[in-house]
Amino acid sequence: MTNLSYKFMFLLFLMLGTLITISANSWFMAWLGLEINMMSFIPLLTHFSTLSAESTLKYFLMQTISSIVLLSSCTMILLLSSMQMLNNYFPLKILIECSMLMKLGAAPFHLWVIHIINGMSWINTIILLTWQKIAPLSLLFTMKNSYFVWMISMLSAMIGAIGGLNQLSLKKLMAFSSISHMGWMLCSLMISKSLLYFYFISYSLISTSIILILNIMSMYHLNQIFTFFKNKTIYKMMYSIMMFSYSGLPPLLGFIQKWLILNSLMLNSNLLISLILIFSSLITMIFYIRMTYSMILLSFFMVKWYHVMSFKLPLNISILLIFSISLSPIIIFLPF
Repeated sequence: MTNLSYKFMFLLFLMLGTLITISANSWFMAWLGLEINMMSFIPLLTHFSTLSAESTLKYFLMQTISSIVLLSSCTMILLLSSMQMLNNYFPLKILIECSMLMKLGAAPFHLWVIHIINGMSWINTIILLTWQKIAPLSLLFTMKNSYFVWMISMLSAMIGAIGGLNQLSLKKLMAFSSISHMGWMLCSLMISKSLLYFYFISYSLISTSIILILNIMSMYHLNQIFTFFKNKTIYKMMYSIMMFSYSGLPPLLGFIQKWLILNSLMLNSNLLISLILIFSSLITMIFYIRMTYSMILLSFFMVKWYHVMSFKLPLNISILLIFSISLSPIIIFLPF
């Protein structure tokens, strides 16, 4: 009971830090909210093991470095402006954007996400890949229309797609998927706030449901998917559709969010960015299909570490929920 109470307390402070950053009217208050958020998330990472201790330390160092860059850049802008010596904000603006991109784990600042995610639980992975992106994205939105962010978005989409091709760890696959989706989110951020809201909410719903299922079934490697769905045909189909929606296969929800971004980019004649995003989405579809290939097409074999799992109510609810969310575009556009 004590363990649950202190986790609940830190979760409240985690949300409070994000809300302070979103509602801040100065960079100091935004920095303060980011620090509260970071110091509340660190105790949740601790599991008294070697991997968790290493992940906690790496997360603390990266977040501290990005916070120092943010605070130093804002202080320089304030001092130079007061002395009327600042003629161009662009270099300092780039530093502020770099600090936010480091917190988001966007390429080329993505390596820390790949390194620490192995020492985290699935629940902490959900928080890292979804909630922890809200505050930096809200601050980046105030500095949009920057060519630097456009370049980072294309780089993140391609690195996230290529990096996931040779991974067998499901956590690393989800991390590279998050980096690839970050490229799409940065593009939606540069277009409109409503598009960013829609993409982030749909991405969070799908990724959270996938990770919850992996957590309930205690799956951490690609070959475990092959065995844990023995004689569960309906669950195989639901999980496959869920992964296809995550990859952006039409006409599922993941395709709708990407199609809206591509439509806006094409209307604004951003052909190069659209082409790069399309190629990255096709590459990511390769390892998403690989996650379902052996489960559906290959015959089952018994291995030594296999154990029979019972599909309990929370798992059924999670699968049905994501299945209905993934099929929602089909239901909407059906002719009546």
